[in-house]
Amino acid sequence: MSKTKWIWCAQQKIKDYTLTACFKKEFEVGTVQKAELRITADSFYRVSLNGSWINDGPGKAYPEHYTFDAHDIAPLLKEGRNKLEVTARYFGTGTFHQIPQQAGLWVEIELDGKIIRTDSCWLATPSFAWKQWTGRLGWMAMRTDSPRVS
Repeated sequence: MSKTKWIWCAQQKIKDYTLTACFKKEFEVGTVQKAELRITADSFYRVSLNGSWINDGPGKAYPEHYTFDAHDIAPLLKEGRNKLEVTARYFGTGTFHQIPQQAGLWVEIELDGKIIRTDSCWLATPSFAWKQWTGRLGWMAMRTDSPRVS
């Protein structure tokens, strides 16, 4: 994880609350034998390659030791131009599984030993399809058998 950079959308403050950004990376490939996508985000990501959904994540981790999800993407690649798209969301508040630090996305794509990493060359834009400053419902508010106070 040392050479790959955490990135975020420049139009947003990385410590704000409920941020959503869209990232895109286009790359060229020939014939590929092995292709692996490694990805994580603080707090959530949805990733697709050439229009095909791959995964939602990330794996749960401690802030000091982030883990990443790994996916075989060889079947989704095509010769020529490929497009990886990620929608990343930063909650800004903790959950039972995460303690948010700051908005960030981390990606490595390994293609037969060559690595494409997140860096300043990735396209990033705020997502206006997701509302910022929305509240998060707790699990008790969603249960139908939870006690109500009159």
